[in-house]
Amino acid sequence: MVNNLLINGCSFLEIYDKKKCPTTVGHCLSEDFGINPISYASAGRGNDRIVATTKLFFYDNPSLVKDTFVLIGWSHVVRNDYLTLYSKSAPNKLPIVDSSIQQ
Repeated sequence: MVNNLLINGCSFLEIYDKKKCPTTVGHCLSEDFGINPISYASAGRGNDRIVATTKLFFYDNPSLVKDTFVLIGWSHVVRNDYLTLYSKSAPNKLPIVDSSIQQ
């Protein structure tokens, strides 16, 4: 049974101004189906980041693989990602795999 909805993508799936736009299609779906929304969507991010954070979510939360549906809003194919440090407190950032970088 599906208990969670992982929402990932660009600004079209992110709630960033609750006064102007209080919800997204992902949050509407989770409400309609009575499942927990988990949002990793972030404005200005590209497809590389969407793929990376989706994989990292399941890497960090393996117990949720079997009961999580994923809704992805792909960005434009030419949108660039700017690499930043990844931390669990800010999961919307793309990880850098480089041992020389101090976190």
